[in-house]
Amino acid sequence: MNLKIYRSSEQKNAIIEISTSKTKILLDGGFNLGENEVFHLADLQKEYDFSNTDAVFLSHVMADYMTLVPDLLENVPVYAGRMTAGVSASAVKYKSEKPCNFAGFYKNGVPIVTGDIAVTPYLVDDVLFDGYLLLIEADGKKVLYTGDYRANGRKRFEEILKGLPKKVDVLICERGEITKEDVNLVTERAVEEQAAERIGGKKGPVFVLQDLTDFDRAATMYFAAKRNKRVFLEDLYLSQLACAAGDAMPNPKGWSDVRAYLTAGYKEDHFRYKMFTELPRLTKSELVTQKYVMCVRPTMKKFMKSLFQLRKVGDGLMINALPEESSGSTAVQEFLSFAAGKGLEVVTLHSSGHADAMALKALVGTVKPAKIVPVSVQQVPWLAKEYAGIPVLAQDTVKV
Repeated sequence: MNLKIYRSSEQKNAIIEISTSKTKILLDGGFNLGENEVFHLADLQKEYDFSNTDAVFLSHVMADYMTLVPDLLENVPVYAGRMTAGVSASAVKYKSEKPCNFAGFYKNGVPIVTGDIAVTPYLVDDVLFDGYLLLIEADGKKVLYTGDYRANGRKRFEEILKGLPKKVDVLICERGEITKEDVNLVTERAVEEQAAERIGGKKGPVFVLQDLTDFDRAATMYFAAKRNKRVFLEDLYLSQLACAAGDAMPNPKGWSDVRAYLTAGYKEDHFRYKMFTELPRLTKSELVTQKYVMCVRPTMKKFMKSLFQLRKVGDGLMINALPEESSGSTAVQEFLSFAAGKGLEVVTLHSSGHADAMALKALVGTVKPAKIVPVSVQQVPWLAKEYAGIPVLAQDTVKV
């Protein structure tokens, strides 16, 4: 079995190829481009022959994990978690983009066989709630790919570890930055407590700036809003994604204290306006009398200006719940400055969406890899020092 990593120029994201003499599969299929990074699909096509791929296995469904799938891999079978596949379908419907045609969906611990390669998914704690570690077996070898995982969410990490194999040949580490200190990261439940206390101290409107697909964080903020008897508001796009996730995510269809709102004007025959009228919702004028916690994004400055014309901010709050790597962007900082300029108190409440050193050590101690291959080569020096008895490889091609 051979392993090959196709990295983005910033070496943060990658497509991972695993092959035997008979079969070739991909683990994930996308790039999350850096702010100043240019990525040309044509250049990757020259390097990689997509036509010979037998299947794609997604650790979870997010844009940076599947950007190439609909266009360059449209005729290749794709496998993923059922709920996040539904979320993906809802997203492309909203955007009128090309859908991804899924060939099948994961069942925790049940292998999917393609040619002479077996892939077994293991459900993990992930901000997208339906993420998986992937165990690949072929030629008598075992490779475990972590995808994105963490130990500080709402699932018990110890229970997740129990189902994993006790020995693997290669551990492919996740893309995100590993917290390299033995510290206990802030948990989602701790963020809920902090948010509930902050919200409880305010009389005015409360806004939450967060990633669209950070469903764990949305649930955290929903519970904090509920504890303060506030309605939880999701814009139309987030509402569609949340409804696709069903009971796993607070949404206007299944949760009595969740409502949709609209940030743009549409004609009555527009398909998005029809989406809006099918949901329990609040109009902009109705928001004036409500106590709410509203999910927002940096692109909503115009909408919020018009909202503030109808209702004074008063004793209001803006919670920045974005990942640390997103909070420093120019767009986010401008949006937070705008909120502060309007009189909102701005606070940051965050728990990491990536594993810390303690979670990695627990994983390594469980699966006892013969080799470690980090997707981000910047992690190699720390990993090599931390695991001096295990080869830590930075090369793109590895013989398993």
